[in-house]
Amino acid sequence: MAICGFHPFRWRVALWVVVSRAMILAISIAVVSCSRTPTENRIQDIVICAYNESHECDRPIAEFSQPPSLLMATAEIAEVPVDQQIIVEWRYLADESDMPLVISTLNYAKTSSEIISMFAVLGQPDNGWPVGVYEIVLSVDDSPDKMTRQSFVIGPTE
Repeated sequence: MAICGFHPFRWRVALWVVVSRAMILAISIAVVSCSRTPTENRIQDIVICAYNESHECDRPIAEFSQPPSLLMATAEIAEVPVDQQIIVEWRYLADESDMPLVISTLNYAKTSSEIISMFAVLGQPDNGWPVGVYEIVLSVDDSPDKMTRQSFVIGPTE
């Protein structure tokens, strides 16, 4: 017997179709959510160049045969929670086998949930730039697993 022109068997089939489609959608969402890697703090695109007033590096420079008096590094900071510290550390390695000598450390608190562009500047020492390998290390709350580094060389290219 049909109520309001809808047969009970068809009503059950229609309900089963709606419920099964909803379950398939829910399972699909769960699979996608489980297969995604957890959101990680990301510091990306570290670029080193000579300092400029626009605070942007047009192209990365890996070797400075005649370095400028001011070096600059730029980076994109994404998926770092607000109020976490971004630590910028400039290091001198002399050569790649030496233990790093920390030249300068700067701390920035991330105040926005958006992706931000940041820059850090390093000035030439009084006696000029020592020849060797340098690196800049950016980390989030000083955590080793949330660290990104970029090295560069100062001195004559061989």
